Amino acid sequence: MNRRIPELLRRWFGRPLARPAAPSFRPRLECLEDRLAPATFTVLNNSDTGANSLRAAITSANANPGCTIAFDITATGFARVIAPSTPLPALTVPVIIDGSTEPGYNGAPLIVLSGANAGTNASGLVLVGGNSVVKGLDIASFAGVGLLFVQGGSDAAVQDYIGTDITGTTAFPNGTGILSVISAGNVVVQSLISGNTVYGLQLAASNGNVIVLNTFGLNAANTAAVANLVGMGVDGVSIGNVIASNTIAGNGAGVIISDAGTDGNTLEGNTIGILASGASFPNGANGVVIQNGASGNVIGGNVAADRNVISDN
Repeated sequence: MNRRIPELLRRWFGRPLARPAAPSFRPRLECLEDRLAPATFTVLNNSDTGANSLRAAITSANANPGCTIAFDITATGFARVIAPSTPLPALTVPVIIDGSTEPGYNGAPLIVLSGANAGTNASGLVLVGGNSVVKGLDIASFAGVGLLFVQGGSDAAVQDYIGTDITGTTAFPNGTGILSVISAGNVVVQSLISGNTVYGLQLAASNGNVIVLNTFGLNAANTAAVANLVGMGVDGVSIGNVIASNTIAGNGAGVIISDAGTDGNTLEGNTIGILASGASFPNGANGVVIQNGASGNVIGGNVAADRNVISDN
């Protein structure tokens, strides 16, 4: 796997300790608030508005950079479906939205953010402030984009389901699952991105992102197709992105890299149209397309581990 990937993933899965500053013998004053732990706002119900709702938590988070939004709905079934009637506020500061805090979480989402009632072209979560994390959520049924990274950069989506139900078997499409636009340094890891109407994931004018260890176009068990129209698109002058060790299968098309100036992207270690086990789940059109003036992109690499397996499309 490309050596750049562990460096970027480390920011979300454990940071090295900072080097201590040189000792100083000058007395100084410190503000007490600088020592306080970041705030946590807990969502306790699936209401659209009001106390302890997700909307209220986002509003509070925007006034408290670095905070966490946690979940403790402690219910089952539809009680864990949050279906706003209008778009949620954009996140304008760094925030962690952590669906894995919901009691009973065991690696697959329990909390559903549904756009079924949110209106035409509504998007789900919009990250503007940068340095945010969305973990362990199911984001589905938004006519616009399920998860949108814009401007800030260095955001992460970790262990999310984007475009399916919480079992990962049935499509509940977003227009596009994840879109990174005019944003850089984002990470999408270990997520199921299937069933979306257009792109599973699109990088548009978006540089230096790492897309690794995800599934595009299959169910959670990798036993049936739940197609995106296009698994992944890289376009609009996107540079230096790394797409590695993903399964991209069962889509209308696999990966489309487009447009002059979309250069220096690396596609390595992926299985496209087939599983590592050899099971065939063809993308209906091409596995990989480079078109419309895109150039200088790398498919594969210099060692065997960098090779892609592109078959049966």
